[in-house]
Amino acid sequence: MKLFLGFLLVFNGFIHAVSVFGSDILTSRDFAYGYILKVQEEGAVYSLPIPNEVYRTVRRADLGDISIFNGAGEEVPLAVRSIQADDEKTRTAESVPFFPLYTAVNGIDNMSLSVRRDTDGTIIDIDSRLDKQQSAARPIGYLFDLGEHRQNVGHLEIFWEDDSKQSSSVVRIEQSSDLQRWSPFVYKATLVHLEYEGNTVVQRNIQLPRKPERYLKLLWEQGGNPLAVNKVTAFSQPLVSRQNMQWVSLYNGVKNRENGFTTIDYSSGYRLPARSIRLRFTEPNSIIKASVQSRSDDKSEWREQCRTVFYTLQVQGETLESEPCTFNNSNHSEWRLVVLDDGAGISA
Repeated sequence: MKLFLGFLLVFNGFIHAVSVFGSDILTSRDFAYGYILKVQEEGAVYSLPIPNEVYRTVRRADLGDISIFNGAGEEVPLAVRSIQADDEKTRTAESVPFFPLYTAVNGIDNMSLSVRRDTDGTIIDIDSRLDKQQSAARPIGYLFDLGEHRQNVGHLEIFWEDDSKQSSSVVRIEQSSDLQRWSPFVYKATLVHLEYEGNTVVQRNIQLPRKPERYLKLLWEQGGNPLAVNKVTAFSQPLVSRQNMQWVSLYNGVKNRENGFTTIDYSSGYRLPARSIRLRFTEPNSIIKASVQSRSDDKSEWREQCRTVFYTLQVQGETLESEPCTFNNSNHSEWRLVVLDDGAGISA
């Protein structure tokens, strides 16, 4: 099993790291490690990510042992700033109007739509062909109206009625600008709500590959299980910080038993400003509920950063993986996974 740290840090300037302070006036020779910054244009302020290698050499948790020197060997001001923004709080969410689609027994190719729209194109009502004898059946799909603010939509979140607590369906999405001509948009996506030994696995999100047209049609794949949709939400694109997330693998975790729980300890060896954790299993159909903890050194107490259900599951031919567990930036070097509920066999 492999643990991944996700991080991002930006600062103004460049650095020499691990200072050996021998006088009041520092020079680049007072540092054990250094990196040269080459800039393309002249300017008063420069901003760029800190290279991974820097975090392997610093000793102070606050990154206070780094400095910048200009070409003349003079120390210049340095400001370190981390991106702390919470993607979920800074993204916008809009409710999407949706309409069920029905078809006669001859199948979806025979489906016809009668749509009423107002002057700005907003769908008011639709009628789709419905066999009266099948009026109690669930629809074969849904029509979505993203409205005029579709340009920044990054993904859809689909909610549905779930009586059995064990539901899954493979769907596809088509798009149209005029409700007449439709083209493939999302070829395949899996919606899931499963419960396993007290743990819940839910996959409601459908990522959109590019800017969509105004109207989308969600359809079940052949033989798929129709779901009774009761809510659709459109989320804007993630922040650039989330898109530029870098990942570092932590190997060779040390497994122990402590207070009745399995613990797996990892050491990163350097002070990355981690803000997300994801877990990769060696075997498919694995699931655990776990607490992610960290500390700055072996003399400090463990601090919980987050707890969640990690999983890798095969559902109707698709591989589903849990979302990263996200928290406030932490530059601790030691990390621990405490297995609260094991469905993957790692506690054996």
